[in-house]
Amino acid sequence: MKPDFLWLTEAQINKAIKQADINLLHKEMLFILQYFIMNFSNHTPDVLQFIKSCKVNFRPDPEFLFSNEHISILKSIMLLSESMTKEPVKFLETKLLFDSWFYQSTTDGYLEYIYNPNTLINITEAAALLSVSRTMLYKYIEKGLEAVGTKGRQKIPKVALDGWKNPAYALQTQWNSQMKLLRTHNAPEQRLELVNRKIYEYEKMYNGTFNQLFGLFSNDEIDASPDSVDIFDWKELEHTRLQLLLLLK
Repeated sequence: MKPDFLWLTEAQINKAIKQADINLLHKEMLFILQYFIMNFSNHTPDVLQFIKSCKVNFRPDPEFLFSNEHISILKSIMLLSESMTKEPVKFLETKLLFDSWFYQSTTDGYLEYIYNPNTLINITEAAALLSVSRTMLYKYIEKGLEAVGTKGRQKIPKVALDGWKNPAYALQTQWNSQMKLLRTHNAPEQRLELVNRKIYEYEKMYNGTFNQLFGLFSNDEIDASPDSVDIFDWKELEHTRLQLLLLLK
């Protein structure tokens, strides 16, 4: 049974939808973000010490914020935040859901996971567990395998290796990692390079440009597509590229 404050949160979300009140929805999104971070850190002490959310700005566009997909995920995260206080959660699945929601729902900001030191292993150990060379492991890190520490002293969370073995998990992790990398690069030229690289990957995957394939799609039509996650990501990257190009003029 949900506690009273979560019933109130859900009621406020429904009110925001009915009144198309973005500010109210942002307020409830921030509460859910903070509530999730607190509970996820507190109830996975064998893996996490804490999570930092830095420089967060939520998306302002109502079409995305009030879409059925976003509201459904937002409410799922709210309920998951409460359920983990009563029973264990699957760490990788929970983290992936939260990270994906965060980077899809914000225009700025990033998440920093501070792991229990006992869960971290060095590059040589991680390469051995994945049966690859150290060189290949560094390539995995460049693609998005989670690593902590500065280059040359990096360590890998053991749980990240388990996720990397799953192609679907690894693919979404790569996107989340690219978004974080994009947001932690301050120079517009660096950010534009990363955006162009990701857009090129989508163009290669779908054999065409965004405008050619999906330029006339409404958000509802994108939402109905089986590739909606990719298409929304691609659309956001195209928007970011335009902003960066205007900034660099």
